Amino acid sequence: MTRSHSAFLPMRDKTLFEKIIFELLEKKFPTHKPIRLLGVSIHTLQVTHHADSQ
Repeated sequence: MTRSHSAFLPMRDKTLFEKIIFELLEKKFPTHKPIRLLGVSIHTLQVTHHADSQ
């Protein structure tokens, strides 16, 4: 079973990541079979440079 979510705006808050993950998972719980492996991946990360950190 695979679920995904694409965000079109940058996410800077860990709480938003958690909210999206739990929303994707709760749609499939409770499951009929035990879960053997659960993974979360994040793609297309970009580094931003702030003027005060140089």
